[in-house]
This record gives sequence, C-alpha cells and structure tokens, in this order.
Amino acid sequence: MALTLAALGRTKDALALYARFGSEHRRSPLAPAALLYAGTLCAGPRVGDFKEAREWFAKTAANHPGTREAVAAEFYTATLAWRDRKWIEAERLHKAFAASHPDSPLARVALDERLPAIAKKSLAVPLHDPVDRKAVGDDDEVRGRRAGRERRDVLREELAKLVDRIRPRPRKGPYFLPIDRVFPVAGFGAVVTGTAYRGEISSGQEGTVLPAGKECRIRSVQVHGTGVQTAWAGQRVAVNVAGISSEDLSRGDVLCARGVYARTRCFECELHLVESAGEPVQHWQRVRLHIGTSDVVARISLLESPVLQPGETAAAQVVVEEDIVCLVEQRFVLRRYSPLETIAGGRVLFPYAVKPRGKSARQVCIKRIMALSSLSSQEERLLALIRSFARLELPDAARFLQETPAETLRFGERLQKNGDAVFLQGEKKLFLSRERFSSETLAVEEFLSSYHSSHPSRKGAPSDQIALQALKDLDPRASRAFLEALSENGTVVMDEGTVRMADFTPRDDKAFEKKSQALLDFCRKRDFQPPLLSEAMDAAGLDEKAFSLLIKGMREAGLVSIVSDEFLFSSEIEEKLLKILLQEKDDITIAKVRDITGSSRKFILPLLEYLDARGYTRRAGDRRGLLASKLPASIRAQSQ
Repeated sequence: MALTLAALGRTKDALALYARFGSEHRRSPLAPAALLYAGTLCAGPRVGDFKEAREWFAKTAANHPGTREAVAAEFYTATLAWRDRKWIEAERLHKAFAASHPDSPLARVALDERLPAIAKKSLAVPLHDPVDRKAVGDDDEVRGRRAGRERRDVLREELAKLVDRIRPRPRKGPYFLPIDRVFPVAGFGAVVTGTAYRGEISSGQEGTVLPAGKECRIRSVQVHGTGVQTAWAGQRVAVNVAGISSEDLSRGDVLCARGVYARTRCFECELHLVESAGEPVQHWQRVRLHIGTSDVVARISLLESPVLQPGETAAAQVVVEEDIVCLVEQRFVLRRYSPLETIAGGRVLFPYAVKPRGKSARQVCIKRIMALSSLSSQEERLLALIRSFARLELPDAARFLQETPAETLRFGERLQKNGDAVFLQGEKKLFLSRERFSSETLAVEEFLSSYHSSHPSRKGAPSDQIALQALKDLDPRASRAFLEALSENGTVVMDEGTVRMADFTPRDDKAFEKKSQALLDFCRKRDFQPPLLSEAMDAAGLDEKAFSLLIKGMREAGLVSIVSDEFLFSSEIEEKLLKILLQEKDDITIAKVRDITGSSRKFILPLLEYLDARGYTRRAGDRRGLLASKLPASIRAQSQ
C-alpha cells in the first residue's frame, strides 16, 4: 500500500504508513524493511530530504541492530554524507562501515570505490541507487531483486491488513471537527482547519465552538484548497466561520453541530496499557491526555483494581483538569506526566461520566463500560444506557448518544416496538428500562390492591391519587402515559378518571347488604353452633367466587369471622358469647360453656380457642380466665 502511494506521488501518506507499521509492528520481520524504505523514499529525487532520510536510517539501525536492513541503513547514511559533499564525515563513515562489516559486499564498495572518489571530491553513483551492483555480482543482484520483491509483496499484504483494520469515520450524524490550526484571512474573517471526525459540514450550517460554547455560522468550506459545498468525515477541511473572531479560537477547540455535543471533565473508557510501558499504572496517576487536537493534564481512575499492569486492558475513567470535548468511540493516547512517554491508549465509550461514590456505583460503571465496549449501533448503545440508568430523559439520552432529539426518539420508538424499553410522553419525555417499568408496575398494583380492599364499592382509584402516591418519581403527564401503557397491556382498566385492576369488579352495595343480611340471619339461627363455610355457601346460594367476595367484604366490615378455617362466626353471636363469659370471669371451662349455651364440645372448643387468639381469654390448664380489659368497649360498658 505504501509503495503504491509513493508511486502515485503521495509521499507523505506513504511515509505515514511506513511509520505506523514500524511502530505498531515493531517485532515483525518486515518492520526494519518498512523503516528502510521510508529512508530511501526521503533520500530519493521526489523528496530529496537528506535530514529526514538520516533520521529514518538511524531509527532502522537503532531499533533493529544486526539485521541486513540495519547494515544497509549504515551504508546509506555514509552515502548521504558523500552525496551531500560532506567529505570529512563521508570518509569517516565509510571507514567505520568497512571496519564494522568487513564481510559485507558493500565494504569493498566503501574501500575500493567510495574512499578514492571522496579523496578526489567526486560523485560517482546516483543517490537513488546507493548499492554498487558491480560489487555484488549478477547472480547476487538477481537473487537480491527476487528477495526484495518477495519482501515487498509480504509488506504490501501486511499494510493492506493494517488499512483494513481502520474504521472509516462515520459520515452520518451531527458534524464534529477538532481544530488544529486557526488564522485570519483579510476580508473573510477566521479560518479553522482540521480533520473532520464525524458527519458532513456544509456552507450555511449553524455551529458551536466548544468548550467555550461560542456560536457561529459556516460561511464556506474547502478540501485540499478547493472550495466545496459539503465536506465529510475523514477529509482535511478548512472552514471559514462567521460570528466569531480568530482570537477566540485555538488548537484543541472543536467546531461542531449546535445543540448536540457538550463539554466534559470525565469520560468512561476501555483503557489499554502498552507492554513497553515498563511499569504498572496506579489509580489516580497523573498523565497527559492527547485526544483530538487537545493536550491536557488528566488522572486515571481505575474502577476494577488499584493497579493496571503492562499489556492489560481494563474499565476506567479519565478525569481531566480542564474542559474538553470528546466523541463516542474516539481514540485517545495517554503519556506520562514526566517524561513524555506514551504508555496507554483506548477509546471513549461514555463521554459524560461522573466519578462513582461507593462500591455499588463503581460496579454500575464497570457494567456500563463492558456493555458499551461490544456495541456498534446507536440503537444498541441507547438500550445499554437505558438499562444502566433505568430512567433516562430524552434530552439526556440525546446528549449521551451525541444525536439530535428527533433521531434519538426514532431509536427509542424502535426499542419500544421490540419490547426492549418503554417511552413515556410526559412533560419530560423519558425512557424506562423494562426492569424499572416492572418495579413501577408492582407499585401501582400494590396501591390498587390496598385501595380496592379499603373501597370495594368504588369503581377505581383516582388517577391523580395514583400519580401522587404510587408514581412519585413521574410528573402528572408521564404518570398518565404510564397508566395508559398498563391499560394497553391489560394490567389495569382506566374509566372516567379512575383506574382499577383488570380483575377487580366494584361491589354492588345494595346487593351486598341483602346477601350479607341473609347470611347473618342464617348464623343467628345456628346460634352457638356456627355453620361450616360450605353450609353457609349453600345457604347463600352463591358460587365459590361470589361467596368468597361476600365473606371478604363482611370480614372487612367486621360482620363475621372465620374460626379454625372452617366455621363462620358472626360478630353478633361473638358478642353474645362474651357477655355470657363475663358472668363467669375466671371459672370458664368447656363443659360449663357447653351447658350454658346448649351447644356441644365440637363447637365450643374452637370458639374458645378463637377467643384465646383474640386475647379476650387466657387459658390455665383446663380453665380459662376472662381479660375484661381486653374486651370491646361496648361490652365493658354494659357490664358496669
């Protein structure tokens, strides 16, 4: 790839690729060849920069000593001194080369041809072909060419793989342009340049310069010196901005779409400490952050452990000491505070983080980072954020996604359609996770269950009362939207401002009074031989469900009680029995009560045990004593 770029005359791009390959694949057998080719490209006629060529050759020899490329780099360095007519330096370097590499064919070239030419201050071999082919022989030359072609083919493949790994910058979304240069142009105003990271920039668009927050307008756009209507992500762009002075702009600022991005001092990331760092990174260590065109002081906040070892990757936060602007998925580099050595890097996963307080908050951050690290689409990212925060208002969701509210809403509607999240149209439009929606639903169900028990004849609870007591965290409009969502899924029924459970039927008070009176009459006839529940149901002529609702209402009204889970005991007969026991006081036995009431042990024993449970009597062996102070006030009053 780099060779192709060089052949096309794009020497800067070719050199950048060589440098990146040599740095990222330092241990590859092709790395020294990449550095060597970069040096020969600089020394060639298209570039002719001897100084830069020497730097490339020096890097080849220093990073890969003992290789054939390192030997060639030393010879090329001596050749450059000769071609640059630095006769004394050239003589010294050629002699040193011949002494260091006496077995190399190039040593004969240095001793037999170069040194005599240098003595005569003569140039004999063209710069772009510094190896004397006569010295190595035709066979060696043929073999060398073949080996060179093979190495170049492998290098092209490796470079192509490297290029394939590079993600193209996204053209969709609001534009984002980190500024690397600012200058005024007479008659036009401020001009900023940089590489567009995201979106499309067009003439006439509104914009904001962050972190200062100054608003401006795009007057014109150029790409590589040519005026265009629109520039897109990945291009080098020059933008003439109106409404702002060049004095208010500087390197590190970001020109971006208005109302989408925001400044931050803390972001969550996936941090990788390079193996060459030499020593681990400590929690809260001070570093220099390089992101976009910003270079600021920051601290590393490790969330999982206090130390990160070389070669490891971990969830972390980067806390900066001044405002910056960053993009989701943007790459960054960390260097030591002193000396300035590159030690780590990563990508931004959540730009607007807050330092967690406590272990549980750290776990939430770690879980969010792990979830975001494996996602690619904005829709998936929105779902991960909703699940992390449980409740997320639309403006916050749009800011976290770095999208417009309309686009964020479109993602949210798809999530709601798929059943992954719930969107409520209240005064504050917000998203709820499925877990939060379930917990709020449970709160409403508990409230309605209690309300129906207290007010069985009412057709439902007022929706305003539910909003105030069960849905305190939601505004009135959002509460109504929440109840409508419950109504749509069949959990509740909404009717003229009231809400009831779907399986609740309001009680008919007239019918209830009639049926309960008939049941009390039946209990009165049975007197101290209370009927079984099955007998009472048959007497009432009701099915099991209707009978259960009737008994529930009567118990809540204090009309009856259930004794030993099988007998129906009316409050009227209970009061009558307590009056009888009040006469006996401390000499209450089963036999005596049986004889007084004309009942049998089958009924009297469970009735006395019921009174024990109510606290009206206290058993001592076979006898019981009446606790007059525990009796209902109406009975105590009658006894006085």
